[in-house]
Amino acid sequence: MGFAFLPIGIGSLVGGRFGGRVMHHFGEVTTSPSGPGGDFRRGVLTALLLWIYDRVIKPGKAVTG
Repeated sequence: MGFAFLPIGIGSLVGGRFGGRVMHHFGEVTTSPSGPGGDFRRGVLTALLLWIYDRVIKPGKAVTG
């Protein structure tokens, strides 16, 4: 029982520091080149690509006969 939460503690320490640095770099230092509506456009593009995948690329059920 004494070592059961050791991986969680190590992950919390490492992940907290690493996540903070990544969040600072990509959230505050780097600016988005796509402008203020970029997140919305990326969401719509992702939904469109998933819809195309569902209708065109995704394999259907095998026909047995």
